[in-house]
Amino acid sequence: MPYTRTFEGYAPPRRYDSLPFTSALIRESATETGTYATIATIALSPVDANPAAPAIRNFTTALAVLENGWYIIRWADAAASTFDSDPINYAAGGTDADTLAKLGRMVESTTEPTLSSTDLDDLLDHSARMDEDGLYRSNSAWTPTWDLNAGAAEGWARKASKAASNFNFAEDGQRFDRSQVYAHCAAQQKVYADKAMGSLPLTS
Repeated sequence: MPYTRTFEGYAPPRRYDSLPFTSALIRESATETGTYATIATIALSPVDANPAAPAIRNFTTALAVLENGWYIIRWADAAASTFDSDPINYAAGGTDADTLAKLGRMVESTTEPTLSSTDLDDLLDHSARMDEDGLYRSNSAWTPTWDLNAGAAEGWARKASKAASNFNFAEDGQRFDRSQVYAHCAAQQKVYADKAMGSLPLTS
């Protein structure tokens, strides 16, 4: 039986060659690292007039064939160049603790400037997305649906904020000042924000 899948807040990566992406291919796989097959191709309308500031887009397809599947959005331009989003899982069945642990690794939560357990709980909330039935995490019937890139972007933004406030530390005999730490955190925030489904850019 076919399944409906909705993908909210996706944006293609920024590009500075004036060549916009023209279509989005929704691709499905049984596993995160398996072979993905295209189940829907969607023409982007309107095409981004400025590819360096791409629009955020939402997609729905009723052509998914896997009850528990992995999905990527493949952005394609007129020259057949492509860029794949990070995979997202529907009906993964993992626990919040598993997801929280993965998120902690993505933001290097134990590396200075560290993030507290309260920070990580906030990031988990920030990562939760509406499931295919239109339910949110606060509903007991919600199917775990996450955008961990959005949570990671928020986490690195928090680390950058801590670095910008007043932060110096030494590690392995090297001294790191706040400008170095902030630049690293800001760069990581951008990496995850560019992959995320509608996360906000970092402001200094």
